[in-house]
Amino acid sequence: MEFIELAKKRYSSRSYLPKTVDEGKLLKVLEAGRVAPSAVNIQPCHFIVIKDIPDTNRFFLTPRYIKL
Repeated sequence: MEFIELAKKRYSSRSYLPKTVDEGKLLKVLEAGRVAPSAVNIQPCHFIVIKDIPDTNRFFLTPRYIKL
């Protein structure tokens, strides 16, 4: 598959199923993000894995993530 085909088929999902992700799959996704190229190799990304739904609400209500 050419990159342009892949880019055209991508989509974003904002609805999630209430089931857990296999630990092995999660680690593969995190590793892919970690080794992905970035401008001038500054790697400005941070990855946060939340495994418990109540923790999600607590996390996004912290001052760093509240947008005024």
